[in-house]
Amino acid sequence: MNKYLLFLFIAFLSANAKSNAQCDTVTNLSLQQLTSTSAKGTWDSVANATQYEYCIRIDTVKCSKGTLTSNRNVLFPSLAPDTTYYLCVRSYCSTVSAWACISFKTPPVPAAVKSLNSNNNIKVYPTATSGETTIEIPQPMTSEASVYIFNTTGQQVMKTAVHSGKNTINISQLSQGTYIIKIVDHNVNYITKLQKL
Repeated sequence: MNKYLLFLFIAFLSANAKSNAQCDTVTNLSLQQLTSTSAKGTWDSVANATQYEYCIRIDTVKCSKGTLTSNRNVLFPSLAPDTTYYLCVRSYCSTVSAWACISFKTPPVPAAVKSLNSNNNIKVYPTATSGETTIEIPQPMTSEASVYIFNTTGQQVMKTAVHSGKNTINISQLSQGTYIIKIVDHNVNYITKLQKL
């Protein structure tokens, strides 16, 4: 009887050790299809991983929480050109692995678009505010002209239509941090950074 209980106890410990096996760190984290405004992150499969969590930032602050996915490749649209990003991924098994991170820099805006950026005389001020920022657009805009605001993970947090002249954008509902403003029209593609205080 004692040998049987000892056998059951050892079997229990063995099964418990397997179910609490440490989750391996993601390997071969890399980028594909890198453009001035997008990138695709990929990584190898981790044994026993049920899902992955990724975080993309423009600062070096350690990720505390990210976005969960079951995929091993994720497209990051709406990135800012000529900007350094930090991509971190971790795996979820019965435990959570450490973050695996890489840095990358998006290429500058292509020359044709850059010439539009430098010659359109768009002004954004103040670029550090806790409430409102003004976007001044001197040239005519189409009815489809819009302002997009993205957080440091590339997630769109605001979109609003704009017109020629002064446009006031209220960002008081946004969390403190750095944002990217992108103004888009048929002939305009203007990008700048904004700091929410």
